[in-house]
Amino acid sequence: MKVSALMTKDRLITVRESATKEEAKRLLHQYRIEKLLVVDDAYRCIGLITVKGHREANKFPGASKDEKGRLRTAAATTVGRRDCCGRKLLIDADVDVIVVDTAHGIPRACSMRWRGSRSSATTPR
Repeated sequence: MKVSALMTKDRLITVRESATKEEAKRLLHQYRIEKLLVVDDAYRCIGLITVKGHREANKFPGASKDEKGRLRTAAATTVGRRDCCGRKLLIDADVDVIVVDTAHGIPRACSMRWRGSRSSATTPR
């Protein structure tokens, strides 16, 4: 999604994904803003750096993070056929943990459907 679809184009302050924490903190302070857009080479919004995010990172330095420094994420899904696309999207979005709710499924069917999802998944990080 392009940044212009999310916000006004006037005086946007953005950084590339390669920006350092110090650079982001300086821009947030310099322009007195609370959110800094992270954009790719096509100027698409790929992330958001916030003042609150910096505060929370300092407050909880031991939080579980991935190799890129992002907080670990988890999501829940079902075993229904409708959710096959949802599982694929979660895998593509690099969700760290997927919890499968099998409360209303037949155990064998749940197992078979999940195996099908896993076979198309990327290798674990």
